[in-house]
Amino acid sequence: MTVLSHTGDEAEQTWAGETPSGIPFSAVIQGAPDSLETVPELPAQDSRDGSAAPPIADPREVRADGTIAIEEGVNGSATDFSTFKPKFAYGVTPSTVTLTWAPITGAEQYAVSRNGIVLVRLNSGEDSFHDTDLAPATEYEYQLSASGVSDDGLPTQLSARTVEIQTAGNQLKRSSNGSVVPFTNQPYDTAFVWKTFIPQSRVDLDFFATISCGAIGDGGVQFGGDNRGYQTPNSSTPNETPDYRTQMFVNVNWDNPSPYDFYLGKYVNASTKYDDGVLVDTETASADGMTFTNVQHSGNFASVRLNHDVGNPFCSAGSIKYNANINFYRSGTVEVVGSRAPVPDHEGYARFNNTGSEFWVTMFNRDNKGFDCLSGGCTPDDIITSQSR
Repeated sequence: MTVLSHTGDEAEQTWAGETPSGIPFSAVIQGAPDSLETVPELPAQDSRDGSAAPPIADPREVRADGTIAIEEGVNGSATDFSTFKPKFAYGVTPSTVTLTWAPITGAEQYAVSRNGIVLVRLNSGEDSFHDTDLAPATEYEYQLSASGVSDDGLPTQLSARTVEIQTAGNQLKRSSNGSVVPFTNQPYDTAFVWKTFIPQSRVDLDFFATISCGAIGDGGVQFGGDNRGYQTPNSSTPNETPDYRTQMFVNVNWDNPSPYDFYLGKYVNASTKYDDGVLVDTETASADGMTFTNVQHSGNFASVRLNHDVGNPFCSAGSIKYNANINFYRSGTVEVVGSRAPVPDHEGYARFNNTGSEFWVTMFNRDNKGFDCLSGGCTPDDIITSQSR
């Protein structure tokens, strides 16, 4: 094969060229260190003894609508590429797509789908798939799902990678100066948002909450919810009208990193308490339990870890917990490797910008498994997923 273009670094490399018979091809390889592909542990089970309420926000930090919004621009540290190794690759010609992946821990079977239809199921140890008879210069959506067995012996999906791939045209794509263009990069920025919310407008206290929230013997106490289902963010995110319990937002600046290559935001909505249907109190929890760590950015790669442990300001125990590595690739991939306590509802979305217009894509939607999970007694829910656009 004749390689006419090769760009990138250890995180992401792209090639374009022609086969000996003149057929155009393009390929991409993405890498990451094991540390960013490992699910981070959740914060320890709530250690409060019930004698003190969780932190409440400093009133000076609270907006007029009752929410906290703490936003900052930061520069990520330089990425150490010495520990990176390939984990996923794909290549295209006008009529074929080939997927290759590194083994996924715990996987016993892989399923490859195209446009929602399963094409093949592969056993552990099989790590590639070749699709043929495709149309040139046509977009297809592929999904690679890995499944295994849970601790209780039941089948479970371990991870899902979704990638939109366009087959090569019958001629190589070239820029205005005649150079070969292998794939389209994100020209401006890529973003991610994680929200937690309560679908109901109000919720009754369960046994755990009745004790930890000081409402023993008072059956009329309720907390306010967000009164909505899963919904894709809009152009105002992260500064839309609050419809969440908490929100963490990350924006990576690719081509215009000055003065900051990351814009980070953490937001806590006001909590409301009702007694016999009457609003009796409003408080906002502190955002101190929401932190961004391991912020790094070099070349085609950026990453940040989200750490989240936020309680109800009316309750002495229990909190919403999740930790996750969010990895960004310049070609248009966002990856989530994390875990949550399964309460309340959680949703994550990635925002891409391929052609100068922004659009959001769903990363995950996860339901509430019960408010008793706030105590830390429920099995953590791993979230390992990626989207490429």
